[in-house]
Amino acid sequence: MAFVRRLADQSFPRFHLFVKAKGGRLYVNLHLDHKATSYEGANVHCGEYGKDNKLLKDEAERLKSLGNKGNREGKEDEGKRE
Repeated sequence: MAFVRRLADQSFPRFHLFVKAKGGRLYVNLHLDHKATSYEGANVHCGEYGKDNKLLKDEAERLKSLGNKGNREGKEDEGKRE
């Protein structure tokens, strides 16, 4: 699965998230696409994967908080059923 989140009303830059399920686990690849593919027929693009990028760190934290929110809500719902 792949997901895209734009940083502005333009197509680029954008966050690009790939999620892959393997062996009952989820593997996530998050990077920042600065621009579209430059060469016809090529999948290579200008992406930033660096852990030192503040935008990527902030987006990763935002995504983690969404997951944590879902976990909290699920646990709260479980408590209501008991």
